[in-house]
Amino acid sequence: MSGTIYCFNTHENSYIIKAGHTQQDVKKRLRGYLGPAKPRYIFFTMKVDDSVEAEKMMLELMNQCVSLKWRNDLGNEWFQTVGEFSFEQRAEHLRTIAKIVQRASNIPSNKKRIETLETSQLHCENSIAACAEERPVPKAAAIKGLDEYFKTFDAFVAQEARANHSSALDLMRLFETSSFCTMMSEYLPISKNERLKIVETRYENFLT
Repeated sequence: MSGTIYCFNTHENSYIIKAGHTQQDVKKRLRGYLGPAKPRYIFFTMKVDDSVEAEKMMLELMNQCVSLKWRNDLGNEWFQTVGEFSFEQRAEHLRTIAKIVQRASNIPSNKKRIETLETSQLHCENSIAACAEERPVPKAAAIKGLDEYFKTFDAFVAQEARANHSSALDLMRLFETSSFCTMMSEYLPISKNERLKIVETRYENFLT
């Protein structure tokens, strides 16, 4: 049955990664994670034809990924980041896995088994340029001139930000005064209020 695969790191520990699938509304499913397991940064959500089989393939590939270690003490859907990789590199590893799985899930069943075996041998850091990447962020965040701003904002949320911020404005202020932000906010191409609207949408799961 069709559904969605997803992956995020947790509020409690940004080095802990949770992957899974759902056949219900993915936003509703993600809101169901509470306490230490609450999502901090969502690396991807991707629609697939068969979410049960897609999840199995995703977990197998994640278990082979050079930047992840399976945390079987937490469960078969839990991983921990390892190795000397940047946040951007780790995020790309995970999204590449998702793209492989999404592509494989759309292959007719009589061909899927063969191609799954082939793709499972790939290192997770290899990119698949032909696949369109689906990011869990609004298109407005790709406004020209703000790519680097939100790239470093993502890293700040995933690694440094703390839970229980009272508002998106607090989060934005903390980022813009942190060492992650290398831009002077007063010179950005959109206003503070426009940036705030994007922050509210982009980091909705982190703030709620």
